[in-house]
Amino acid sequence: MLFVIIILIKRRKKKEKKERRQMASAKLNKLKSIIMKLELTKKAFEINFYKIEEGYLYSPEVCYAKNRNEAKSKLLAQTKYQSIMLCGEDEEVTYLNIPVLRCSHFDKYSFEGKELTEEEIEEKLDEIKRLSVLDEILNNQHIQYCYIRKGSYYRPNSSGYTDFKHRAGVYEKSDAVSQAKSCSDIWLERIYIEEHNKMMQDEIRDLTSRLIKT
Repeated sequence: MLFVIIILIKRRKKKEKKERRQMASAKLNKLKSIIMKLELTKKAFEINFYKIEEGYLYSPEVCYAKNRNEAKSKLLAQTKYQSIMLCGEDEEVTYLNIPVLRCSHFDKYSFEGKELTEEEIEEKLDEIKRLSVLDEILNNQHIQYCYIRKGSYYRPNSSGYTDFKHRAGVYEKSDAVSQAKSCSDIWLERIYIEEHNKMMQDEIRDLTSRLIKT
């Protein structure tokens, strides 16, 4: 019996892992689709420190420019107080030899009236979706209470955290949504009343069984 349970747990974990990969892939494809429709406003360039002597010692150098030549001038100016040598050559970096790469990850696009990178756009979209989900919870008449999570569960009256659901606080959904909207690290978990009450009753029975009679 134990062997069967272990097999089932492994299968469930494998399925969950596959679902997470599929969700991550779908999310990335959606982001790429959105990016393709946006106006590219700034091109990013960086120094290729793999071609620099002891390049691992330097902080990344990124600039925005219209073309590679302009980027070379800007990046050279940004590093003028550093003695940067080409890897394997006794030659200091100059405008003619500075190794410059496109850095599309830091490109900026026009999004909702602002210039944002892909990462910033992704964060913005995630926040829009998060707020939309919170509004759905607030407007769902079948949801009355929620657990509040910020990594771990909030305890009653927001007095600390717990990893155990049966010790988590029960919050009215309006209060829970209000708190979640004020902090992007908070998410809510719907409380199914019958399931919650059963969990509490099981916990009470367990505690009662350990009472010492006097």
